[in-house]
Amino acid sequence: MNRSIAIVACVLSALVFTAPASAAPATSPSPAPSPSPSASPHAKPLDTVVVTSQRHASTIGATSRETWVVSAADLRRLGSNSVADALRFIPGITVKDAGTVGSLQSVFLRGASSTQTLVLVDGRPINDPDTGAVDFSSLPVAGISRIEIVEGGASTLYGSSAVGGVINIITQQASAPAASAFVEAGFEGRVDQGIAASGGEAKSLAYAFDVRTTHARNQFDYPAFGSLPAGTRSNSDANLQDESLALSHDAGNVSIRLHLSDQAQSIGIPGDLSFQSTPLGREQRIYERSDLTLEAPAGRNAWTLQLFADGRRQHIGDPDLPFPYDALDNAVSRGFSLRDSMQAGASQIVTFGYDSRGDRAYFGSGVGQPASPASDGTTAIFVADDLRAAGSPLSASVGLREERPQGTKRTGVPSIGILEKLSGAVTFRANYARAFRTPDLDDRYFPFAGNPALQPEYAATFDAGLSAENAAGSASLTWFGTDTNNLIVFDPITFLPVNVSRASVRGVNASVALRAADDWQMRFAYTDYPRAADLGGAPNIRLLYRPTATGSADIERALRSGSAGLSLTFTGRRYANETNTIVLPGYASVGAFIERPIGRGLGLTLRADNLTGERVQDTFGYPVEGTTFSVRLTVARP
Repeated sequence: MNRSIAIVACVLSALVFTAPASAAPATSPSPAPSPSPSASPHAKPLDTVVVTSQRHASTIGATSRETWVVSAADLRRLGSNSVADALRFIPGITVKDAGTVGSLQSVFLRGASSTQTLVLVDGRPINDPDTGAVDFSSLPVAGISRIEIVEGGASTLYGSSAVGGVINIITQQASAPAASAFVEAGFEGRVDQGIAASGGEAKSLAYAFDVRTTHARNQFDYPAFGSLPAGTRSNSDANLQDESLALSHDAGNVSIRLHLSDQAQSIGIPGDLSFQSTPLGREQRIYERSDLTLEAPAGRNAWTLQLFADGRRQHIGDPDLPFPYDALDNAVSRGFSLRDSMQAGASQIVTFGYDSRGDRAYFGSGVGQPASPASDGTTAIFVADDLRAAGSPLSASVGLREERPQGTKRTGVPSIGILEKLSGAVTFRANYARAFRTPDLDDRYFPFAGNPALQPEYAATFDAGLSAENAAGSASLTWFGTDTNNLIVFDPITFLPVNVSRASVRGVNASVALRAADDWQMRFAYTDYPRAADLGGAPNIRLLYRPTATGSADIERALRSGSAGLSLTFTGRRYANETNTIVLPGYASVGAFIERPIGRGLGLTLRADNLTGERVQDTFGYPVEGTTFSVRLTVARP
């Protein structure tokens, strides 16, 4: 792909959209609005209400932070089997798969690592306390209302791990009575099925629940790749079950919402082909997540109290090794946040709050020894001031956070962002922020391989960009960068993690969304990474698995009855080892779907993915499937 042509095309598109547009209205915290659904194809994206960018309700057009929304309709249209599948279509995001359905999925935001990308569910963190990352294969698409992605350093608002940005998965709200069910059959014995229902009244008790199961054999032939010979992938089967329940109640001026979810996985883990270390390995994992949110508007204030409790049970074993391996690793997290968004004036909203979290992990040795426990905690205070004078083209946001992690250095991080409405429909935005990542429990306390003396990783992040919008569509162009120091790496001499490395990322992303009449929608995105340098070792070394570029295209047409569409994702060249001697070539994957009603309340969807048959390994040593097909039958009752 010619990078220059792609970038210039998006710039020209941005310049074309110069029809006048009114400024987005300032948002008031009182009363506190519930998360709103994503904009429809005919609504202006900049008028879409989001809750992640400022940590209170705001429109996309009123924040300087680059923000994207993936709706529940997008998840269905793209055929997403996981949250990560849909994120491939967002500029600045790289997704790395370690195999087929059920296998590890990692997400990198703006070149940051997976542990430097913060993931939230309904506004609270879910990154594993021991690994610091999130396996996106454990995040089902069932019960999701929308996903909000905020790019760039966001530690001022959200704390540790928000170096590349924040991914906030917002679950379904209890709503009007409705019910639906589906069954989908696909490649290699894969079967998905699920049911969903909602009902009740918020003044008494409203509910919404989703249940989904996935079964896949995942046994397939694969071609030779590099030095790895061809073969048949086996012991990579997956059995997944996901359940979620949301309850809500309006008690006068207080809105109460309880969300419970449970994800259970039983999968085969055959391991890396280059080592064949766990040919008969099995993993069973259960995630239990719960949170309770209370919202109380009071005059010019909007108070929010959120409590959460998460647990993970993980069992890994392989009887085929020279010595039997059987480990049970558990982790729990507990926390709460209290915040207030106050209308300090006609053009000023001040948000301040207190966050607290405690984590505990139990490391199983796998060789008959008792589990080794480790724990830590963190508290933080933050304040953010959003200034938007009525009638002024310029607005600004400033923030400051002080975080006090247990057992490591106290951290203070500021942020500043500006947004200016230029002539016509063009908007300029720029941001600078400090961000950090606190060492996780593995880094500090893993038996015989942890270093309790580790300090946080620090980063300086910045971006500047233009966006434009009119009735025909929208376009954006953003230049961004991240400079990170104190990075934690493994020391081959001491066999311990140490704070010695540095990294630097520079990139530019562009997007265009077009609406042609009422029946065509087209979206294009491209991100180029001219620099993703590992500065901690030899010169001219690129960061592990950071592609040279990523891109996507998505075209949908509304038919007289139903809809049809094409999609494409592109991932550029990347390196699979720290010395840059293993090169993974770039690849593109093309998909297509057609959706038609076949009777009252019945719908049929036919889908084909990876039509070009690409077999490039996303993670070296983990083969992927070729072209796959699926058929889905849906029944719904309003």
